[in-house]
Amino acid sequence: MRVRPGILLLNDTKDAVLLLRYQYGNADVFGIPGGNPIGKETLVQSLKRELLEELMVGVKINHLAFIGEGLNRQETEEVLHCIFVGRIVSGIPTVNPKHTSALGAEWKLLRHLPFLNLYPNFSRWLTDSSIVEPAHNAYVGTLHQHWFG
Repeated sequence: MRVRPGILLLNDTKDAVLLLRYQYGNADVFGIPGGNPIGKETLVQSLKRELLEELMVGVKINHLAFIGEGLNRQETEEVLHCIFVGRIVSGIPTVNPKHTSALGAEWKLLRHLPFLNLYPNFSRWLTDSSIVEPAHNAYVGTLHQHWFG
């Protein structure tokens, strides 16, 4: 199983999220920004690197919003999507074609997400205001595990 972090970048009024726009056939598909960890990167390190590379922005990651399982586009490998909530702290979102095939970056209202082709498809849960300010952060970061034996 592959683990793929993504991030919901909220606007200042917390009613819209930044998505990457792709075109597959005749369909617009909107992706939650994120990517794949390289080497021993943590999920947070991976997200920060991917957002700098793909959108040329620095981000602050606030909390984990969702975890969901799915298949990759070839439907051969399971993917565990870990979606965080955060905000842009530096830069202006600009798609970098050297690091992504996205055609653009667009702010979309949360209430419109159920009507979009979204990847990964968390749209059913994104209209719930609890994603903005959760009761607690489920992501505890890197565990410092002691090994015995």
